[in-house]
Amino acid sequence: MVNFKMQKFVIITSGRSGSYHLVDLLSSHKNIVCFGELFNKRGIGFWDEKLNSSEEILLFRNKNPIKFLNKVILRDYPKEKEIFGFKLLYSQIQKPILKYLKKKKWKVIHLKRRNLLKQFISNKKAIVMNKWSDYNNDDIQIYNKIKINVNSTQFLKKCKSILKSQKKIDKIFKSNQLMEVFYENLCIDSETEMRKIQEFLEVKYKKLKPKQKKINKVKISETILNYTELKKQFIKTKYNIFFED
Repeated sequence: MVNFKMQKFVIITSGRSGSYHLVDLLSSHKNIVCFGELFNKRGIGFWDEKLNSSEEILLFRNKNPIKFLNKVILRDYPKEKEIFGFKLLYSQIQKPILKYLKKKKWKVIHLKRRNLLKQFISNKKAIVMNKWSDYNNDDIQIYNKIKINVNSTQFLKKCKSILKSQKKIDKIFKSNQLMEVFYENLCIDSETEMRKIQEFLEVKYKKLKPKQKKINKVKISETILNYTELKKQFIKTKYNIFFED
């Protein structure tokens, strides 16, 4: 049965934008239930491992995304859980889901990353490691040692795709309660940003601490093997700001 009393929100974003960090923070609040990628093709970002890997549930979710939300996910939770949310990547968006979220007036946290080059690099490094979250100290050391070549065409294509998706989401949910959050602000002053987010969600403020450490501590100029050449290609474009460390 759907718990209609719970305030509901969705974090809409692109990969490698700090969404795992934000979900980690919000889920540590005693009054918030916050899941990861419920619509990831590889599995369900749920706390029940059996549910995550169940082929039957995956088929049900893929055929009936709204029924999946209402019957499987939005069930009865402990009384102290006042807020419910999950993460939805641009690549996971389906028209029925957007229509449902808009119609039911879910609150939207639109998480963005200002530096799309760092976001691009982060994704490439995760692909090399074949690991996207739950980094331990050894993982972090390996991650920070990885150096890559950046294909300018691929990078430009990715930038345009993300910016297009951002405009689309801002337009679709302009009549809903929408909060724009930047990953960089979470890194610089997490406490202030989390206070704003909790006010937006209308939940009692609590100082939240993440379990995951910040992983990238290397300058992009030291990470990109073809940095000088790449920077020259974008020096006269609006993307040149992404080359600032």
